[in-house]
Amino acid sequence: MNLIPQPSGPRYARRGANPTLETLEYIQSAVAAAGEPVSRNRLLTVLASWGHTTTRRSLNVALDFFIAIGVLGEEGDGVVWNAPATNVGRAPARRPH
Repeated sequence: MNLIPQPSGPRYARRGANPTLETLEYIQSAVAAAGEPVSRNRLLTVLASWGHTTTRRSLNVALDFFIAIGVLGEEGDGVVWNAPATNVGRAPARRPH
């Protein structure tokens, strides 16, 4: 019994721009830690300084995804983290068995 319809395809992932979960976590950490709007160029520089490089295409897709789900916002010349501070950097709670 299939109650959930299959999506027509990914909305954000594209050939050549399909960021990994690791990349998403690095981007989230960089933006949340900044505490102020961060430009895309600055994000690329920060990620590289942390030893994690990504392409501009993958960065743009990741940022578009975060903006679409409401955890990032665009402010001036950069992006800012919108999620509650209590959730930043915390592991999800385990469900009891």
